[in-house]
Amino acid sequence: MADFPNLRPLARARSACLLVAGLILLITLEGHLYHIPALYSVVGSSVLSLPTLAAGFFAMMATLMQRPLRQPEYVEWLMWFAVICVCLGAQMLQARGVRIGSGTMGSNTALGFLLLAVSQFGYRRLGRFAFPVYIMSFGPPFLGLLGYLNWEMFLVGAMSLPTAILLLALSGANSVRFARRRSMRPLVSSSPVGRVARTQLIFWMGWLVVAAIVVRWLPESSGLAEIVLTVVSALAMLGCIVYLASKHDETAANQRRIERRLFEAVMCDPLTKAHTRAAAEVYFAAFGPMSRVGVILFEIAPLKQVNESHGYAVGDGILADAGKLLRNQLEPTELLVRWGGAQFLLLSHGIEAQVLEARATALRDQLGAIRDPEGEVKSILALASSACSRPGDRSLAPAVDRANRSLREEKGGAKGHLIAVA
Repeated sequence: MADFPNLRPLARARSACLLVAGLILLITLEGHLYHIPALYSVVGSSVLSLPTLAAGFFAMMATLMQRPLRQPEYVEWLMWFAVICVCLGAQMLQARGVRIGSGTMGSNTALGFLLLAVSQFGYRRLGRFAFPVYIMSFGPPFLGLLGYLNWEMFLVGAMSLPTAILLLALSGANSVRFARRRSMRPLVSSSPVGRVARTQLIFWMGWLVVAAIVVRWLPESSGLAEIVLTVVSALAMLGCIVYLASKHDETAANQRRIERRLFEAVMCDPLTKAHTRAAAEVYFAAFGPMSRVGVILFEIAPLKQVNESHGYAVGDGILADAGKLLRNQLEPTELLVRWGGAQFLLLSHGIEAQVLEARATALRDQLGAIRDPEGEVKSILALASSACSRPGDRSLAPAVDRANRSLREEKGGAKGHLIAVA
C-alpha cells in the first residue's frame, strides 16, 4: 500500500478486517482441536464447522497475497480455487449425509464464500460483472448478522455468528481490488469527502445495531415486519450515503479536470501545442541558478506575407507544422515555447555554445523544408539564433534579447536559411 498513499484509509480498514478474521479462525481452530464447543458454537446450535474453517483459511491466505488494484497472481488464484472446491465439496458430501467434524457448512455460508471467491478468482474474466458479484458476497453474512441481532433464525439458517462476522471481515478486506470503482472511490479516498462518507457509514452501522436491539425488546413485536422494515431502511440509507458520496466525488473530479484544462490553456499554446512564456520562466527558475540555460530563437520570416497572400489558415497551418516538427525533435531536458507571432524559443540547460549552435543549424534546416499541404507556399525562410544565459541573469530576457538582436541584424540580408549565433 506504500505505492498508493490515497488508499491509506482502505489499508487501515483492510488490516482491521484481517485481524478480526484471523482471530476468529485461530479461536475456532483451537476449539476444534481441543473439543471446546464454546469456541466454535457461540450462539444457538449453529457451528463454525471444519469445512467453513478450511474455506476461511484459504480465503485469508488469498487475501494476504493480494496486490492493490492488480490482477490475481497464480498462487492467489489457486487459493480462491481451493475455496470454491471446499465449498462445493462440503455441500456434496453433506447432501449424501457425510459430515466432517462438528456441525455443517450451511448453504448460505457456502454461497457467501462462493460469491467472494468467484469475484476474485474471475476478476479478469468477469470484467465489469466482478464488482456486482463481490457486492453480493456481503448479502448472506449481512442477513445472518441481522438475524442474530433480531433473533430471527429464518435469516440465519446454519450460519453461526462467528461465520457471519468472518465472511463480512473477509469481504471487507478484499475491497482493495475494486478501489477504482466509481461507487468505491469516495469510501476509500483520503479526501474530506472520503472521511465524511466513512463517518456516515460508521453511524449507519451503529444505528443498525441500535435499531435491532430496540426492535428486539419492543413489547408485542411482530418480529417479521420490524426486521423487514429494518433491512429496507438500512439498505436505503446505505444507498443514499454511497450515492451522495459518489456524486460529490464526481463533481470534485470534474472540477479537477476543468482546473487542469485551464492550467494547460495557460501553459500551452493551442495552435502549436508549444508551451507559453509562463512555462519558460518556470523552466529558467528551475535550472537557471544551477547551470547555463541555452536558448534558440526560431522565426518563420515571411509569415506576414503568407497570411496576406494566402490567408491566415495557410499561415496557421505552417505554424502548426513548425511546432509539431520542433516538438518531435525535443530532448527530455528541453522545452519548446511559442514566443510570439512566428517565433519559437527552444530552451536547454547544461549545454555548450558550440553544441547549441549545431543544434540550431540542424533544426533551422528542417524548418526551412516545411510547406503547406496545398503547396501554395513555394519556400519558407527559417531564421535561427542562439545564445546562452550568463552568470547574474535573473530571467531569460537578457539571453533572449541577445539572440533577438543577432536575428534582427542578419534578417535584412537573409537570402535563405540563416543561423546567427550570439
